[in-house]
Amino acid sequence: MRIYFPEQKLPLSQVVLELAEKVLCNLADLDRVANSDSNAKEYEPYLMDIYIYPDGEIKLDYCSEIENTGWGAFFRKNANGEIEFVELG
Repeated sequence: MRIYFPEQKLPLSQVVLELAEKVLCNLADLDRVANSDSNAKEYEPYLMDIYIYPDGEIKLDYCSEIENTGWGAFFRKNANGEIEFVELG
């Protein structure tokens, strides 16, 4: 698994670093939400990459262990600082 910070220059801002820490600390929960769709489980999903954007958007990129396919699970940091699920795509 790799973590990317697109559209950001080094050094990363404190806000982005705090979001990255929150994502990693809650990764098991985010993964569970992303794969709660029964269709996703059929593909035996594998988390490949994490993208953390400066606007608070988070994308978990998955591929299948048994099919040649991939998809993303999108999350966003809300006004309260919590990470909430947006959609699969």
